[in-house]
Amino acid sequence: MNWKLFLYITLGFIAATVVGTLSHESGHYLAALINGCSPELHYGSVSYHCERQLSWNYSMFLTASGPFQTMITGLIGFMLLRRSTNNTTTSDLTFIQWIFVFLALFPLRQLFNLGFEIVYFLQTGNMGNSSDELRLDRMLEIEKGTISFLLAGLSAILIYHVIFRYIPSKNRLTFILGGLTGGILGFLLWLKYLGKFILP
Repeated sequence: MNWKLFLYITLGFIAATVVGTLSHESGHYLAALINGCSPELHYGSVSYHCERQLSWNYSMFLTASGPFQTMITGLIGFMLLRRSTNNTTTSDLTFIQWIFVFLALFPLRQLFNLGFEIVYFLQTGNMGNSSDELRLDRMLEIEKGTISFLLAGLSAILIYHVIFRYIPSKNRLTFILGGLTGGILGFLLWLKYLGKFILP
């Protein structure tokens, strides 16, 4: 364990949780603006305030814009990371490469969402209806959980490559433990405690 790196990674994941959440919601926000609504950004959601009834296509666009933003950010981060390392394993990552790593891991949101949906299903017998992915399932009239599993699967492939291809092996355990710690703390600090006071 590299405890100094562990601290940096933990703080990085706390920050990335906040930035990732707000950028995801900003995807919805921009889509609402494009559709002529008057959106309002909150710490974990967006209020649309549309004066007209939205068509199915517009509703689909609004709902899909958040997950789309998250996945595109992850793909861009991965491509930048891959290009910056020239597809070769390095013994140490530069600061900007660590930034690319965090961007590439934005799709972790898809894995966490699926995890929450599975836990909710085990408790209640139903996956719920609150996530963007489950709303898209309902709008497309497909089996509940289809989009969640699809996006989580794609995200898992991307994240596997980031961790086991680009994170130096000497830092891998530190990174994983710091990521788990920072991700949990970021979730609690922003979505449970601080966010509602900063962006109610």
